[in-house]
Amino acid sequence: KSIYTAPESTSEVALALGAHTVRRSRTKWCAACGTSATSARPLKKCSRCHAVEYCGSECQLSHWRQAHRHACQLMAA
Repeated sequence: KSIYTAPESTSEVALALGAHTVRRSRTKWCAACGTSATSARPLKKCSRCHAVEYCGSECQLSHWRQAHRHACQLMAA
């Protein structure tokens, strides 16, 4: 039995992910700057929660300091 409950709105999803916007498409986006993934520059997932992706270490560090550190532990559980 799952203890996960779906969020009520997309704003709750954005808050949980620490993302600026929530995009519902097959294209992957950097959680910090919004850059889309390309074959030349694929995105890398957060190694702890695997829920967000980044285009580079600068974006990952920036997003971690802004918001992701608080949501990451919850999402990794």
